[in-house]
Amino acid sequence: MIKNWRTAAIWGLVLWVALVVGISLIELGLAQLEECSRQVFWLLIAIPITIFAASRYFKKYPGELKEGLMLGAWFVGMAIILDMIIRVPLFYKFNYGAYWTSTVGVFGGFAVIIICSAITALAMQLISKKEPKKVEEEPEEGKGEETKK
Repeated sequence: MIKNWRTAAIWGLVLWVALVVGISLIELGLAQLEECSRQVFWLLIAIPITIFAASRYFKKYPGELKEGLMLGAWFVGMAIILDMIIRVPLFYKFNYGAYWTSTVGVFGGFAVIIICSAITALAMQLISKKEPKKVEEEPEEGKGEETKK
């Protein structure tokens, strides 16, 4: 389960804004490229941004695979809602059918977000296990006190 909905919502919003800006740049700057090339550029934007957002969340609120999948689903849910409220009316002139067919692999993109969030949760869990815990050891009495004769 998501431990802090507010933090998840903030990172979901950051992810959505970054992806909308990235998709807009792709649509404007790479209009002559084929659809496949645009999808590759979208993935080059989506994967690192998703990993960044999820890692910031899991740094504060560690989780396992289930939490990673839930966070990814939360990100996707937020993206769909924000797209339906903001992006479709502005860019698609309320043509919701065009959104679901033309956005760079909508369902594949959403799957990438969920998978990247889950992988990030597992990676952050492994990183936290490998970090040495700082424990201050007190010297035992009698040891280290050698008498010199």
